[in-house]
Amino acid sequence: MVRVLIADDHALIRSGLMQLLQEDRAVRDIGEAATGEQTLDRLRESRWDLLLLDINMPDRSGLDILKHVRSGFPDTRVLVISAYPERQYARNVLRAGASGYLANDTASEELMRAVRMVIQGRRYVSASLAELLVNDLDVDAQQPIHSQLSEREFQIFCKIAVGK
Repeated sequence: MVRVLIADDHALIRSGLMQLLQEDRAVRDIGEAATGEQTLDRLRESRWDLLLLDINMPDRSGLDILKHVRSGFPDTRVLVISAYPERQYARNVLRAGASGYLANDTASEELMRAVRMVIQGRRYVSASLAELLVNDLDVDAQQPIHSQLSEREFQIFCKIAVGK
């Protein structure tokens, strides 16, 4: 039986995810947290098999929480669910140790497929993310490394370069 912790600052999202998870017979216990600190507290209190994590939390970034989970709770798998576009965030989330990334406008059937895959110890990527990752293989090795940055990352890179 699987224990799932839902970490999202929106009560409506947590409630909807909880309803979907309750329909799965493999899920035994469902917990919830509305902030990054609550998430880490719940992880310290008991063992969770899966963490459904939003990137945008009120007190800590989801990436920061993900790093804590990877270092302190290595047996807890993390599936990130976010409103942020896959193109900009999914690669970084997967590199940081998440088992998968889903856009929050994903159909419920796809969400449950992702949950089952991650619970089984596999990684999940959507068809559109798989295409992005495969297209990354075609990137010309002669291109400068900064060409792979997102638009916002490049803006910040330029500001750092001029000393801001």
